[in-house]
Amino acid sequence: MATVRVETGDLTTDGTEGPGSDDININGQFWTSPHGAEVQRRDPKLQYRFKIVIPGLALEDKEGSRPPDPFNDQLEATNSTGIAWYAKSVDKPGMTIEDANRGLYATNSIPLNAQPKPSTPKYKEVNMVLVDPYYPNVTRKIARLFRRGGLNENQAKGIIADAYGPGPDGEAASFLETIGVVEIHQLNGKGQSIEKWTLFDAYPNSVDFGKLDYSSDGLVEISLTWYYKYFKVDFPNVGPEEAFRYFADGDNVDPEEIRPTTNKAKQSCREKFNQRYEKVDLKPNFEKWLAAGNCVGYQATARPLPDPGETGAEENYTTSDSMTGEELPSIEAEIAAAGSIPELDAVSEP
Repeated sequence: MATVRVETGDLTTDGTEGPGSDDININGQFWTSPHGAEVQRRDPKLQYRFKIVIPGLALEDKEGSRPPDPFNDQLEATNSTGIAWYAKSVDKPGMTIEDANRGLYATNSIPLNAQPKPSTPKYKEVNMVLVDPYYPNVTRKIARLFRRGGLNENQAKGIIADAYGPGPDGEAASFLETIGVVEIHQLNGKGQSIEKWTLFDAYPNSVDFGKLDYSSDGLVEISLTWYYKYFKVDFPNVGPEEAFRYFADGDNVDPEEIRPTTNKAKQSCREKFNQRYEKVDLKPNFEKWLAAGNCVGYQATARPLPDPGETGAEENYTTSDSMTGEELPSIEAEIAAAGSIPELDAVSEP
């Protein structure tokens, strides 16, 4: 089969990846620090100190059968983990947080309260540039990744169908398993990892194999843009801070553990509703607003509210006195009351 999608060593103190115990007593500093024999000097993080690990790039072709891998590939003897030492540059991951209220105003001059969604970000794609040595042949390595994803080859599609099942699902599974878990390491001056970004379900959604030019003696460069499902980031024990993995659960968060009870969820939604429409004269009916799915964590039970002014919108909205906050009668109640006033009846008679 393809390479196992696992991570490299951890970043614990004196571990296989992280810095040693001499970083435990380090002082706060940047380029300079106070003089003294007990002070441990360290450089700030520098852009050229990094390492990329892509397990799928450790594969190479060999003649004959190489079970259990159905493609007859095997790992490089001198680089079995897939360290991309030929990497020229790479972006660190990033993310964008959405806010449904951004740019919206409750009145002409009062903006709505911020409502960011930090638990559901949009992740930034990662750009990577590799130079292409004579050996290992990086162009060939990338071509191998796509072959193992079933690109334009019936034999490869047959192997994938037998191992993972036919169709796009099997091809995607083979492609992702071949690539493996992608890691981006920030290194210190000793070559030790002081920051490790792990990209899960990562794959190149854009590849440029470079260009050729008679007027240039520059290296051939391969540009890739990586998409990924989510990331984790590890930091080792440095100074008083202990080693820790951020965003550790990824997509394995148990919804039962984080789902509040119905009463708590509704109370939380009531607080959000009051906060959002605190200074709004024309506000929706809370129960209908809630049933329409406008509060995260509470299951919607009705169709979404129409925009104000659309047909049917008035039935979902009530008005309140802007001075006292008291709810005013509905349109139907006002019509009924008007019909019972004798003066109006008299005026309406021919």
